[in-house]
Amino acid sequence: MPLYAKRERYGTAKRLQRKPSLAALQKFFSLLISAVPMLLFESVSLSVLRAAWMPILYAGVMSSGVGYTLQILGQKTAPPALASILMSMESVFAALAGWVILGERLSAVELCGCGVVFACVVLAQLGAAKPPKKQTQN
Repeated sequence: MPLYAKRERYGTAKRLQRKPSLAALQKFFSLLISAVPMLLFESVSLSVLRAAWMPILYAGVMSSGVGYTLQILGQKTAPPALASILMSMESVFAALAGWVILGERLSAVELCGCGVVFACVVLAQLGAAKPPKKQTQN
């Protein structure tokens, strides 16, 4: 491998290593902001926490930690227009994942909401694909 290719690979890897630290900072401050009201306004029982340790661990590590860290890494490499479209579809992806993975049932309103968001994303993409009209001067 040529020297310049090694430098490029190392530089890209070095830049990507900074992103998880940003995600870790976001999670840390989210924890602080959420923990204070929880301790003030909720009744925390150790037995309830022991019974629910697996869902809490999954939500904290997999759903939030891994998911949002990968999102940050993906947004870094995706073009801004594509990243914004994918972020607009996040609620649709979540609803469909709940339906497919968890067997949840979607109400008619939820299905209509997914359809409206999807239709708007498709219309936005179709509008972006058309070249802008040239204005004629009168």
